[in-house]
Amino acid sequence: MILCSTEPQFTNLGWRWAEENASIPSSHDHEVIEELTTISLNENTSCAEQIEKILNSLPFLDDDLNYETVYANGTRTLTLVRQFSPPWSGEMRAGNTELKGAQRESRSIRRKLRRAQRKHLMKLSANSIIGTDDRTTIGPFRAQMVPYSSTARVSCGRFCPWGCTGVLVGPKHVLTAAHCVANEKPHNLKVGFLQRNGMMNWYSVSRFAMSHKWRKNDIASDYALIVLNSSPGLPAVAMSAVPLSTSTQLSFTAFDNNLTMCMSRCKPLPYSSRDVMVTTCDATKGNSGAGVLAKGAKHGKVLVGMLSASRLQVSLSGQRRVYNVATKLDRKKVKQIKQWLSKFS
Repeated sequence: MILCSTEPQFTNLGWRWAEENASIPSSHDHEVIEELTTISLNENTSCAEQIEKILNSLPFLDDDLNYETVYANGTRTLTLVRQFSPPWSGEMRAGNTELKGAQRESRSIRRKLRRAQRKHLMKLSANSIIGTDDRTTIGPFRAQMVPYSSTARVSCGRFCPWGCTGVLVGPKHVLTAAHCVANEKPHNLKVGFLQRNGMMNWYSVSRFAMSHKWRKNDIASDYALIVLNSSPGLPAVAMSAVPLSTSTQLSFTAFDNNLTMCMSRCKPLPYSSRDVMVTTCDATKGNSGAGVLAKGAKHGKVLVGMLSASRLQVSLSGQRRVYNVATKLDRKKVKQIKQWLSKFS
């Protein structure tokens, strides 16, 4: 067991520094994501507090992009990441007043969500029917069509007592909710796709990655990428950080615990924020992790979020109502997930 000293020391934690060329530029905004180092969390279980102190003492790290990877043999690592604008990118955004204001707003919203969790007003399972159940059943034949064919069942196999939903975003990459897999080991997970004959075709998992911020129960970081051992050979859904309004048509397809595939349609509510979508979509047990698609004239159907939780919303008049909440994929999250797709190809 590695013992931690009084002061955080990089050497005592056995950090493995990444190669200097391990950086991925974004063609969209010319910012660069650079992986700095990887820490083995298995070897440093007694140093969790020290690690957090170090993370808080390094302002150049991007806590939104730091991520954990869990491998099939149970190994768990934490990769530290920074995002920066290189000298050739032109205008730097660090001192942008508008951006800082948006960041303060985001932090305020997240604090409110965490307070709601502590008061048990939010359940980490999107399983609320809003008013009349208007979901549409998707049969095995229709399930072979895009985008339904990308819908995946995430569980521990056919007779698993729990289950979530996911969506195929790469050749062998399934995006789901982090709370579905955070406490699981990859070799215990199975991912299934519905076949034309009504049976599920199951695939084993080699690893999964999720935002380090999910360890703090941050609803805005409730997403994880599962890497399969083989490709199902199905079309993947495109991700995009498109702007949403209360008139945007949202939909998701998900499995319930009886392995029935259903689709729900709705629109985002004004309560939504930069990081979280509050919706009137109907959901039931097993739907968490479903990919929320947005339909727009310019973009077609694209993945914009992951179904996460049920939330109690109190209106100004005091009316209490439960809604289903989705983690919104902003530009930074989409960039991070695409980085994972490249790294775990």
